[in-house]
Amino acid sequence: MGFAKVAFQADTGISDAAFAFGAGVFFVGYALFEVPSNLIMHRIGARIWMCRIMVTWGLVSARDDVCP
Repeated sequence: MGFAKVAFQADTGISDAAFAFGAGVFFVGYALFEVPSNLIMHRIGARIWMCRIMVTWGLVSARDDVCP
């Protein structure tokens, strides 16, 4: 995220405080979902879990292209 900060701020015009808030929200969400995700992966196996993640990201990406 640090590498993209300058370009992101130039494109969107957000302040340092707004970027820091967004980065903090991202970190909290990542920390909250990472532990349960690893526990589920350990239980059902990495191959199935990674497949589920790729399919979910594909659906989210496809949906984003359809909506303006």
